[in-house]
Amino acid sequence: MDYNVSDLKYFNEKKESSIKIGRGRFIYGDETRLTEKEKIDFIDTHYRLRGHEGAATYMLNLMDKYNAEKDSLKKDSWGYVKGNSLKAWLKRNDPWGIVDDHYHYGNYSFAGHEYADFSSKTPRPLWGSSEFIPYYGEEGRIVDLWFHDVLDGLCIEEERYFHDHDPMIQKTKRIKEYCGKYGDFGLEKFAMVGWNGASVLDKEWCRTFSHIPPTESELDKMLEIYKEVDDLMTSKADEIRKRLDWEPLKDD
Repeated sequence: MDYNVSDLKYFNEKKESSIKIGRGRFIYGDETRLTEKEKIDFIDTHYRLRGHEGAATYMLNLMDKYNAEKDSLKKDSWGYVKGNSLKAWLKRNDPWGIVDDHYHYGNYSFAGHEYADFSSKTPRPLWGSSEFIPYYGEEGRIVDLWFHDVLDGLCIEEERYFHDHDPMIQKTKRIKEYCGKYGDFGLEKFAMVGWNGASVLDKEWCRTFSHIPPTESELDKMLEIYKEVDDLMTSKADEIRKRLDWEPLKDD
């Protein structure tokens, strides 16, 4: 499946939808639309585990190999694989060093969660599984949770990209910088944008504080006025330096 962060696919989907399950979890359309193989391929391509591609395939193969061989590993009196035995097995089979063989034996981190079960069935993160079972089910595959968390990570990247490239947001940032230098001229519109920046473009923020979001033409007008002030101040500063002929400020 093709993916480009600039398309803002998951950011727009999450922003525009109110579909949530369990503890406010948002479910992306691709979570129910794609097959498990497609999810694995997507994770392998778009998520790096310790800098490696192919993360999902690697972990699933490692889990399958462990499940096939764990009965041959030494057990303690409770029937659990001994720490030293697991450590030796991981040294042979986990060249990426993903699974913890030092402190929390068998734990691993993946896309923002730390897991206590080295299993491909229903995910059980370190602090319990209750928040995931309502969607993924008692017999769910851990790929589903990995995929969700990878999409969450991409959504954050897309939001960052949006804030770095959206023209309206960039204009509010420049106005906020100008306002810090030259003030708001005692005008409400200048003050609203100048002191709050991109927040004024958020509908919920405006509703909370009873503000009307500025139009792009209003932002352009503010930038035009600030540019005039900035040019005037630069010209005046040059004039003062020439008139006084004093020693310039030295850089540290």
